[in-house]
Amino acid sequence: MKKLENKIKTSIWCEEAAAHNPFYAEKSYCHGYDFYNDLLGNYSWAELVFLHLKGELPSKESNNHFNLLLTAVMNPGPRDLQNRAAMSAAIGGCPVGGALTAGFSCAMGELQGGLAVEAVMRMLLDIKKQADQDTAFPFSYNALIDRYQNNEQIPGFGFLYAEQDTQAVRLLKLLQKRQWDGNFVRLLVKIETIIAEKCEHRIRLYGVFGASLLDLGFSPEQGHGLYMLAGGASMLGFLSERYTEKWYEYPTWFSDAVYNYERKSGNEHNKKQ
Repeated sequence: MKKLENKIKTSIWCEEAAAHNPFYAEKSYCHGYDFYNDLLGNYSWAELVFLHLKGELPSKESNNHFNLLLTAVMNPGPRDLQNRAAMSAAIGGCPVGGALTAGFSCAMGELQGGLAVEAVMRMLLDIKKQADQDTAFPFSYNALIDRYQNNEQIPGFGFLYAEQDTQAVRLLKLLQKRQWDGNFVRLLVKIETIIAEKCEHRIRLYGVFGASLLDLGFSPEQGHGLYMLAGGASMLGFLSERYTEKWYEYPTWFSDAVYNYERKSGNEHNKKQ
């Protein structure tokens, strides 16, 4: 029977145990960097996130690019599902950790959350793979058009409150102005021009976010998580406000069509029997 290892294996973190205590880390290294002596105080949170995921510190250009993406999806507003869930939990008296968990459970959504980011990244990788293998490049686009015609949502495209997503437009313009629109962002724009012949759907913000993360070398799974992490800070801000309010001061926005119950009299009820 194979003996099980009693150590966690990771390429990210390494600890040197103290001579007097094997459980106490004398030094801790993150991808080879002394975390507390070299990294702490010298690099930003975003740079260390980049290091943990990519195994190397970002260049100045990559760091600015990465920060722009994280900032772009940081605050989807109080109407967003993740923030609504977090605020509703907080106004009901849920502790901060529980309210954040409620928000994060919505932030992973398939429509415009972490799963949606992952989906658009996987789609772009698949199209690029097909394009590299097949010189008939439009074939990949035609498959997307067929998918739309079968009433499936194309990842990364749609509308924001029945309008074009101007947040996506602004981010695209910034990426293009700074020459950070790499192959995957340009591919996303190309897809938009193709599907525009069949439908009115336009690029969404999370689509630009995912495509640009691919240009930086991140994986779809990492894109999923980064989208959720980026929105966590604003979520904390929105839910923190609720602790200063009473539960009845927070709007519920119930729909009369769903929640209005018209009570019938006993005689009227019996007549229908």
